[in-house]
Parts: sequence; C-alpha cells; structure tokens
Amino acid sequence: MRNQLLANSSFIGKDLSQINENVFFHYMENADSDDVFNEYLIDLWKTYNTSSFYKNKPKMLHKNVLNDYKVVRNLKMDVDEKGLAKLNYYYNMNHQTEIDRNIQFGDILKMRSKDQNKYILCITPHCDCLHPDNINGLYFFVKGSETGIGNGLKAPDAEYISFIKSDKEEIVCIEWSLKPFTIYLCAEQRKINGSHSILYMNNPCKVQYVASLKDNYTQRISNQAFSHSSRVGIPFVKTNGANSDSSSS
Repeated sequence: MRNQLLANSSFIGKDLSQINENVFFHYMENADSDDVFNEYLIDLWKTYNTSSFYKNKPKMLHKNVLNDYKVVRNLKMDVDEKGLAKLNYYYNMNHQTEIDRNIQFGDILKMRSKDQNKYILCITPHCDCLHPDNINGLYFFVKGSETGIGNGLKAPDAEYISFIKSDKEEIVCIEWSLKPFTIYLCAEQRKINGSHSILYMNNPCKVQYVASLKDNYTQRISNQAFSHSSRVGIPFVKTNGANSDSSSS
C-alpha cells in the first residue's frame, strides 16, 4: 500500500513528498469525514502544482508568443456575445466537482416546475454543509432567474449574476435575488446526484443539480445576501410633508 501511495504521489514533487506520512494518516484518522480529508489532499496537490506556473512562467504566456499566434492564425478579433458568455462560464464555474456527494456551498439547483427559468444557489457555509445537524437541515439559498446574455455582459462584475450551461449545452445567464431564505433538506434531499422534491414557499417543487460556482463568486453573492438582514429603517420628513421610511445597509 505504501509503495502504491508513493507511486501515485510521485508527481507532486520532492518538497511535498518529504512531509512525514504519519502526519497525513493522523489527519486522515481525525478528520471530520472522508470528504474533508479528500478535499484537503486535492487542494494541497492542486496548490503545489499550480504554484510552479507562477515560479516558472510557461512560454505560451509570453506576450510575443501570443502575438505570433494571432498572426499565424490571422485572427480578426471579432467577438460576439456567445463567445464572451462562454469565457465567463469558464471563469465562474467550478469544473472539478463530483456529484456523488451532498449539497454544498456554491451548488446551483434548477427548479423543475412550470416556470423552467428559476434556480436556487446554496449559500450555506461549508462547515454547516459538512455538519447539517448543526443547522437542523435548514440550508440557506438565494433565488435566481434567467436573463438575457446581453444584460449579463453589460456589467457582470457589478451585478450578481452567473453563467452556466443549459440542458442543451447553451450558455445561460442567471441574475440572483439577494434575499436569503431557508429550505429544509432531509438526508435524501441533500444528495445532488438526482432529482428531488422539496418544499419551496410551502409548495412542492422538483429540483436538480446543474452546476457549482467557484467559492469566490459564491462568497460575493453570499456576503451581499446576508447583509440584507442588517438593513436599518429610519423615518424622515420629506419636503412635501409626508413621512418616509428608508432602509440602508
């Protein structure tokens, strides 16, 4: 077993391989779950290997190489909305997630109802997703609706939107509402490898996992959503004599 582990991990480099293997097994035996330990190892390997790109910049990233490529390919620099949306899709999606697991922070579920253009995004913190009993199975979500790609491209870094792929492999833009709410999910409903019935606003609704956002994109939406409850209403008198009650965050 040790030889197999060493052989499989040989690609990660001498520095990482020199960490005392007893430490790894100690953490494996004391981690909260197998998923926690596996995520730790994957993140460790990923961080170690990608760091080499910053230390030794690949030749293909040098500007003169890229400029030569443009000349050889005779690129006209013509872009359309679909192309830009697809680039944003690769920007904001987590493409390294598995589906044989429970729901977690950043997962997007599509609501399979009469209105086919609605989605919910899980903004429940990672630690609570790992220990759902701590939150009594009540997960935090925000709701989103499809919007035109053109609308999403106007100010994608200023609005709260995401780019995903539809069932037809087309890029879809989702605009998120920033009012968080909770949905109770039992043990079976927490699994994302199938379609499940849940209660949404006291109405039964079918949902199915479609994609996962990267953590930083989800965190930005989550931060804004949870700040919604911290708004404070203050009364003022307007020039027309009528009282107003404004809220600010």
